[in-house]
Amino acid sequence: MIDSLIIGNGEVGSAVFRVLQKRQGSLITKIIDVNDSDFNAALEIPCKTLHICFTYSSEFEKYVVYYAKKTKAEFVIIHSTVQVGTTTNILNALNIPVVHSPVQGQHPELEESILYFDKFVGTKDVESFRLTAQELSNVRCVKLESPEASELGKLLSTSYYGLCIAWHKEMKRMCDE
Repeated sequence: MIDSLIIGNGEVGSAVFRVLQKRQGSLITKIIDVNDSDFNAALEIPCKTLHICFTYSSEFEKYVVYYAKKTKAEFVIIHSTVQVGTTTNILNALNIPVVHSPVQGQHPELEESILYFDKFVGTKDVESFRLTAQELSNVRCVKLESPEASELGKLLSTSYYGLCIAWHKEMKRMCDE
């Protein structure tokens, strides 16, 4: 059995992988990507905690539920930016704890950002928060009241960042005139 399985080997998944490797103890951590040749074989190995780090799509919920069932995961942490309500839909489809804990920080220094900033955990369940804090033992975790709070917070943060970039481009354009 694998202690931690990460699906998604992009900037978020690889940063989560490196953070998990720095934990105390000899926990087995594996990272896979849907494009890996051994992806389906890797899903046959049971895992305790499944970390979801792939891009949201209209099929996101279906894939997460399938991967959780296939790996016999005992717990799921969604690090991806998702629509509000996604985590609760997945939680309702599975009979295991599921939380939303988005990654915040600057690309490509996400590993340092995860270790530096508080890691928000959206869950209504205190036990699920405890499991997250235990899994991310080298990260400061802060419980939010619901997954919807962390999902909306991440979307607002990302939107605000985009607006700031657009505003700075507009200011430069005005100054250059």
